[in-house]
Amino acid sequence: LSIPVGDLIFESVVLEDFAGGISGDWTVVHNGTANGPAATWTTDNPGGVSLSLTEPFAIVDSDHAGSGVTHDEELITAPMDCSSYDTVELRFNHEFKWWSNGGDEQGDVDIRSTATGGQWVNLVNFSGGDRSGNVVLDVSAFAVGQPDVEVRFHYYDASYEYWWAVDDIQIVGGYYDCGGDSGLLFRDGFETGDTSMWEIGR
Repeated sequence: LSIPVGDLIFESVVLEDFAGGISGDWTVVHNGTANGPAATWTTDNPGGVSLSLTEPFAIVDSDHAGSGVTHDEELITAPMDCSSYDTVELRFNHEFKWWSNGGDEQGDVDIRSTATGGQWVNLVNFSGGDRSGNVVLDVSAFAVGQPDVEVRFHYYDASYEYWWAVDDIQIVGGYYDCGGDSGLLFRDGFETGDTSMWEIGR
């Protein structure tokens, strides 16, 4: 029988509020045909949209890019070392604005690591309507014990739609701290014959 013991301690592996823009720790992949300020992910808010998020935030704005162009845009974290954690969560705030009279633009949050064979695995998809708020996802199955975890925000199938904005992206790792204790809760091999730790029913 093996159970975790001790306090579960959480710490941030990544905490990104985009205060300094999209830094070199991120990779932006531009696969669409849009150009100009709204070509791909940016913190410049080129359309000047008013959101519940606090500026600056990362946004891909299909509406401001205009008609006749497409978006297929990726925002990818740098590889993160989660090898020392017992649990891992992805947390972020976002606003996905969906255009009901257009196509069916998609917002995917994906993850990859050695545990996924290096392939992207979808965690959550936003489509078919507006979505916003705080999102918390348990990604332990793909991240615990892995030295090379990446997360991707992927906006695609968009042509003159609305937008997707994300902010306050956090990867939180948790580990059990036993305070130096071995974690042994109970052991009795009956060598001494002392049964004081047992309750004998009649």
